[in-house]
Amino acid sequence: LAIVSATTSFANVDALLRQGDALDEKNQNAAALEVYLKAEPLRPNDAEVLRRIAKQYAQMISDTSDRKEKIRLGRLALD
Repeated sequence: LAIVSATTSFANVDALLRQGDALDEKNQNAAALEVYLKAEPLRPNDAEVLRRIAKQYAQMISDTSDRKEKIRLGRLALD
């Protein structure tokens, strides 16, 4: 049962990553971030999930003109 559950979890994460990647390709950074954040608890500390999350935060920095928001997003990208 645990193997089936782990396999299902990985399949769900892969589907979420594909969905987020499609949004990322359209520069829909906030929407892609939402999807990647859903994948993170399913595969905690996974380098690919965390890289995608950080990338979205970093891309969102250029989407805002507010200096404080840029700093906040930068910190989140590095966290």
